Amino acid sequence: MKKRIFSIILAAVMAAGMTYTAFAAEPTRILALGDSITTGYGLNDPEKESFTALLGEEYIINNKAVDGNTVTGIAKQLKTGAITPQEIAAADAITITIGGNDLMALLYAKAAAYNTANEKPELALLACSQTLLDKNNADYPINSPEFTTALSLYQQTLTGVTTTLRQANPDVKIIVATQYNPYMECKGITLQGISLEPLYTGMEDAANRLNATILAGAETGGYRVADVKTAFDAAHSAGSDLSNANLDMTALDLDFHPTAAGHAILAQAFRAALTAPIDFSNGNYTRAEVVTALWRAIGSPAQKSGKMPFSDVPTDSEYSNAVLWAVNNKITFGTSETTFSPDSICTSDQIQTFLNRCFGGK
Repeated sequence: MKKRIFSIILAAVMAAGMTYTAFAAEPTRILALGDSITTGYGLNDPEKESFTALLGEEYIINNKAVDGNTVTGIAKQLKTGAITPQEIAAADAITITIGGNDLMALLYAKAAAYNTANEKPELALLACSQTLLDKNNADYPINSPEFTTALSLYQQTLTGVTTTLRQANPDVKIIVATQYNPYMECKGITLQGISLEPLYTGMEDAANRLNATILAGAETGGYRVADVKTAFDAAHSAGSDLSNANLDMTALDLDFHPTAAGHAILAQAFRAALTAPIDFSNGNYTRAEVVTALWRAIGSPAQKSGKMPFSDVPTDSEYSNAVLWAVNNKITFGTSETTFSPDSICTSDQIQTFLNRCFGGK
């Protein structure tokens, strides 16, 4: 219902000739964080084929990704200074691909334990997937307490990472990619009597649960989401080969890294998130972003008088004029007498209040 209300209000604003633009100017410098997807592992020519290289045709890229990285690994990079505050402050946007290794580490550990218990230590994930990744199996790892705990830790650590990034650069756009299923090709496939269907369904289940965690943490973490999973699913349905997995038994390879075609889709997904216009129905924006959007919608009027009452709004920030305008016009009264909380995610009720005060029904 609220989404419909927002749509009606926005339609009325647009009909009145007010233009909606992005929250800030399109970014020019990107800090790329994450794992081997961001490094371009598995590509013939990462410097030309990786999604960071493709984005590099439009943006200046500082790639600090590490092969095999996990979300805890990014946290350690920040703590040890491997990613410096200066690098964060210099970025207009930060892209993050993380979670695949967190997920696969747990699955491989479960596979090793399963194989040992069944006295087949030489078998890897493929050979035991027929039973291990069967949802009817009592030991199905995606339903295990360990998996639930791992997802909780992942969300907590990711939120900590994005909070640290925002503390170093309050105005930066942070974009986290969802995880694709690298084994789409395994659907309906049997190799030497081994059904690969569970490898497809198990990874689909795991990816969906990881992505639900990423989406659920967007508000608290203050980041946008690049919906890579949906884009990969659509491209695969159209016949594209998007991962390096090779199901030929003479050269079997379950490499889950994306192909050049997959990286092209990654670039598109990140580009869409980087340049996305304001959407007051998606919930991924801060109080500063919302107020700035409204200020720009009415022509960015200069504020010639009035003292900023909020101690957490720097006078040289890109949103200070917008906040001062909102205060002067009684659109916001802050989260307290002395704070505005510019980096807090704006709730649906707060947005509706801002809209009403700005465009009528004050």
